[in-house]
Amino acid sequence: GGTLMNDHGYQPLGYPPLRRAIAARLTARGLPTDEGEILVTGGGQQAISLLAACYMTPGAAVVLEDPTFPGAIDAFRAAGGRILTIAVGQPGASYVESLAAAISQNPVKAVYLMPTFHNPVGTVLPEPVRREVARLGRSSGVPIIEDDTLAELSVGGEPPPLPVAAHARDAQIASVGSLSKLFWAGLRIGWIRAPRPMIAQLGRLKAVADLGTSLVSQAIAVRLLTDHDQVRELRCRELAERLDHLLDLMSRLLPGWTWRRPE
Repeated sequence: GGTLMNDHGYQPLGYPPLRRAIAARLTARGLPTDEGEILVTGGGQQAISLLAACYMTPGAAVVLEDPTFPGAIDAFRAAGGRILTIAVGQPGASYVESLAAAISQNPVKAVYLMPTFHNPVGTVLPEPVRREVARLGRSSGVPIIEDDTLAELSVGGEPPPLPVAAHARDAQIASVGSLSKLFWAGLRIGWIRAPRPMIAQLGRLKAVADLGTSLVSQAIAVRLLTDHDQVRELRCRELAERLDHLLDLMSRLLPGWTWRRPE
């Protein structure tokens, strides 16, 4: 506590020990990251809103998946974005073709995707498709926002493929993460992982928004991340049990329905 109080407490880019802890966590997951590539935000929602504010001007086009996370639709609309859509859950080649067509036919300023455990569809974009998306981001120069907030919540099976950002170190790819799903939503701690020039630009917007996320929450987050692996194991076990219970109820109460067990 003492060290937290040593200065004025305004740190728009985030509490340095937390930025380091998040970078270490992403590096361990196969996405090499350093502290300078992390901006701490007030949850994943603020991360998306900052990115929307960064890229959107009134009438600017943004590509979203259909369906997608309602909070992202709200953020891009609030920033004046004109929403274009590509369908989720289509085969890999069609997905990349739809994305490429949307970018080539419109003055697209950003793309927002949920490659891992898509909300609400639950799909996982296969690794070869992620490589193609990264390649498209690099060749088109259009920034890609990758919402990774659910990536650690696997309920059995293989771990998900590496984030899209891992396939294009030099492209404008921003990955959004959060502690809400693993620990507690009330903590309001999220982050953006992006190349340093993007982080500098986003940091200026963050300073205007709130001068920086609460340092007390960030200090708590540093402590929580030291127990990350045990908490993740508990959380995923809990989710798997709830999923089994739900599927059991559905089989008994909705015998005419069919579904695909989410990953």
